[in-house]
This record gives sequence, structure tokens and C-alpha cells, in this order.
Amino acid sequence: MRAETNRKHFLQFLQSFGKESLDLKGAVRNSIIEASVALPNYYIRNRIVATVYQTGSFVVSDMPRLIVFVKSMKSDKVLISQVEGQPFRAHCGSSSATFADSEHVRSALSLERAEAVVREAQQNSFKTWSGRPLDAYAAIDSVDLIPVRNMSKVVGKLGCITLSLVPADNELVFSAGSDHSVTMSHVIETKDGSGDGQATSLYGPWLITLLGALPEGRVSIFTGEDSPLILHHDEVGMLMVVPEQEGRR
Repeated sequence: MRAETNRKHFLQFLQSFGKESLDLKGAVRNSIIEASVALPNYYIRNRIVATVYQTGSFVVSDMPRLIVFVKSMKSDKVLISQVEGQPFRAHCGSSSATFADSEHVRSALSLERAEAVVREAQQNSFKTWSGRPLDAYAAIDSVDLIPVRNMSKVVGKLGCITLSLVPADNELVFSAGSDHSVTMSHVIETKDGSGDGQATSLYGPWLITLLGALPEGRVSIFTGEDSPLILHHDEVGMLMVVPEQEGRR
């Protein structure tokens, strides 16, 4: 595998998998770099455009250190390469970093099972998830999530996040905080909504951080009452699935 891409875009790509992703398994093909993670708190699939010199798969054994390396560089481009069973290499200008290969990729241990569920959901246009109905849909502009990303600065340590989607009213409402201290809510105007009534679910505090990884652009939202939250970036193809927190509402 050998490919070159914009360094800043590659950095955003790496960071989009969240702080819980300590490693990464992906592939280079058809002018893109693509990877997925399946962790207890979320599933994410993302991709970026690249100049592909050789297709193939790759494994990053230490994501935090790769992010530090890419972030500290000044070069416009980053070149990545890996031969199967050999270390992963990243080159920026006159600097390079080498990461040992690993057969144990924690973020991919449940990937095959998770992607089977994703494929099934995509086939029915995300109207169900593992047989459960997702009967509320709407679209937003990701830039409208900026106040939500700053919730922790207002309410302090975040507990669960309540999300309510009301397609008929063109509203998506985020709420967080404690009645004993500070609470905050933020309403986002949605578009192209479908579904009756109000779909409300609880999600873990990591949802806020994950929302910060969404690129600018139109994002489709699929959910239901006490259901997972599925976010699909319609322009770059990024897919995010966040399970609901059961038994806490």
C-alpha cells in the first residue's frame, strides 16, 4: 500500500475516529483512503481522497502518536506506505515516522460483525437497525452543531446527553447537565424531516466529542425512540453510529 494525500485532511481523518481509537485498520483503493472502527461506544467509517500509487490494506498500531507526528509537521502532503506484515510508515517533507505492525487491532475486533449490521441497515435506507425501527429522519448542516460541541464548557462534566428529534416541527434538541447545577439545551433547525411524533434517546458524553469530528456539510440523521443515533455525512460519506444508553431515562 502506498498513497499520498493532504496532510491537514489526513489529520482530520485520523482524529475523526475519536480518542478511544488507539489503533486503526484500513485500506487504500479507488483514489481513497478508507478505514472503520467498531468500539463499545460507537462505530465510525470515514474516507478521504488520495493519490494512490499502490492499493492494499494498512494497520496503524499507535494512533495517538501518529496524530502527534502528522499534527507537528508543516508539509502540505503526507505519504503513507506499508507492505503486508511490515511497519506502517508516514512521510512528511524530510521527516518520517515508522510504526510497528500489529496483528491485534483492538478497534477492529468487532468490525466484521458491526459492518454486517451496517450493510443490512444501508440496504433498507436506515429505516431499521438490527430489526429495530428508525422512524425519525431529518437533515442538518454540521456547522449548526458548534454550540453543542461547547456544552461541557457551560455545564461542566457531562453525563448523558438527551437528544430529541421532532421532524414535524423541524427541530433537533440537545440537552445536558444536572438540575442540581447547570443545564443547557440547544435547538437546531432541521430540513427534509419525516416521521411522526418525537423520537427521544439518551447517549453517552462521548457523543459531544464525536460530533466535533464531523466535517462541514449536510448530515442526515436517522433515529427512533430509545434507539441508536446514525449520522451520515452526505458529501464525504462519513458514517457514525452511536448506541443509546439503556435504562437511564
